[in-house]
Amino acid sequence: MNNAIKANYRHEIEIIQVSRMSKTNRIWVKFSVSVIIAVIITMTLISYMRYLDDKRRIAESIDEELILTSQIASLAVSDPLWNYNLQGVKTLVDAMFERKIVASIVVTDLNRGEVYARYEEGEPYQVEHVIKNRAGVFIDELQIGWIEIGATDYYLIEDLKHLLRIRIYDTLIQIVILMMLTSIIALSVTRPIKKLENAMVALTNGDYDATIDIDSKDEVGRLAEKFKFMANEIRISTLELHKFNDALENLVNERTNQLNRTNEMLETSLAETEESQAELIEKNDVLLSTLDALEKTREELIQTAKTSLTSQLVAGVAHEINTPVGVSFTTSTYLNHEVDCLLEDLNQGRLEKEDFKNALSSIKEAATIIQRNLEHSAVLIENFKEVAVDQSGLRMREFNLGSYVNEVLDNLRASYKRTNHHIEVECEDEIVINSYPGAYSQIITNLLMNSLQHGFKGIDEGHIKIAVLKENDQIKLVYSDDGRGIKDEVLPNIFTPFYSTSHGDGGSGLGLSVINNLVTTVLSGKIECQSKPDEGVVFTVSLPYLN
Repeated sequence: MNNAIKANYRHEIEIIQVSRMSKTNRIWVKFSVSVIIAVIITMTLISYMRYLDDKRRIAESIDEELILTSQIASLAVSDPLWNYNLQGVKTLVDAMFERKIVASIVVTDLNRGEVYARYEEGEPYQVEHVIKNRAGVFIDELQIGWIEIGATDYYLIEDLKHLLRIRIYDTLIQIVILMMLTSIIALSVTRPIKKLENAMVALTNGDYDATIDIDSKDEVGRLAEKFKFMANEIRISTLELHKFNDALENLVNERTNQLNRTNEMLETSLAETEESQAELIEKNDVLLSTLDALEKTREELIQTAKTSLTSQLVAGVAHEINTPVGVSFTTSTYLNHEVDCLLEDLNQGRLEKEDFKNALSSIKEAATIIQRNLEHSAVLIENFKEVAVDQSGLRMREFNLGSYVNEVLDNLRASYKRTNHHIEVECEDEIVINSYPGAYSQIITNLLMNSLQHGFKGIDEGHIKIAVLKENDQIKLVYSDDGRGIKDEVLPNIFTPFYSTSHGDGGSGLGLSVINNLVTTVLSGKIECQSKPDEGVVFTVSLPYLN
């Protein structure tokens, strides 16, 4: 079954890899195409605007030159026209046709009508290309006639078209150069992403030593640094998980061997005395049940050992169970010794009635001690299983909040029982809610461990107070300690994921972030923190009251 799960997981990883590769290619193509299209449109608009501007300037230039030519021509022909010197008029007019933009000239006398007219022929001088301007001919401010000059814009438009073609060629060359630069830039962006993808694939395949050769200082470089840090954290967590699993298996094997030896001694005692047989069989069944409970607990711990909270619970429960199991083992050894002595006296004929009663009394007392300690172990295991199940998955149920807080603290007792720190709980007995106990357990555990590991660092005796209040339709959980407190510049960032001032001491920067996520997302509440350096810390969690 495990092989099938692994194969399915690897298949999903391959699908994700293919999807990421195709997305990376699309990013490169989209980036290049988008930049090229934007530049083509921009340069086309610029070229078109320049063309319109050149055309406007050419039209203005023609108009200005036509007006100036008309004025000069009117002054030139004024004297020949006044003297009615037609040859002089013709000579002046023909001389003006040396300029190829001149298309037509018509000279008119106010008294005699049209005196002389000349029109150029050919495509450049057709009507659609000709612009005309008429100016008066004066002698001493007396108008004696008109001169009308027509100019063609054909040659200037041809020059404009030639200039436009040159600009189009320049634009195409710039676009080609831009495409090459865009490709180079796009590849420089996607190559680090590809390296990061390959490193991520290696990490999912179990290669925790995979490296990323990215030295850039931009966003991709910072992402690569975060990835390296994440890979190192995963590698350390995996190693710790394996070590914890091995230690737990060794503990179970050790307890199993002890229980087997105790079972053998009990079976020997049951075979020799009929009166104690029923009690010993019952104790043996209890021992087997304890072994089964430990086996089930081990399986649940393996599933939930991905978080440090479960490991802390296991350590506390193992420490608490060690005492009653040790007492049971010692008592069973004494019980075996008493039975051996009883049998020796019986075989040698020294057994008296009073000695037999005393031996039975001792056996009864030992069996009672074993039963009481095993019942205590069973209660510890049941409490641990309830809290562990709540933490392994968020499930809603009805529970007494005060009692549940004490259960969580009992399971964490091993974390602080050998210190001088004091924990005080204030909660009304009648606060019963229908909510997610696992979320409350993780909140209390994270806050407590944060105080023990960071708040009380360097402090021999500290005080922690957990107060639970019911105000109208709200539950307020106020957690406070008198530890080192939090610096002002650190306080605004305490709920930020991976933000920690204790990375060197094993801090992950996730404890308070997990609490904030549980409070706001799972429990639909809010959390506030007040603290000053060397004045402790106060966390106020406000939650809706769900009855």
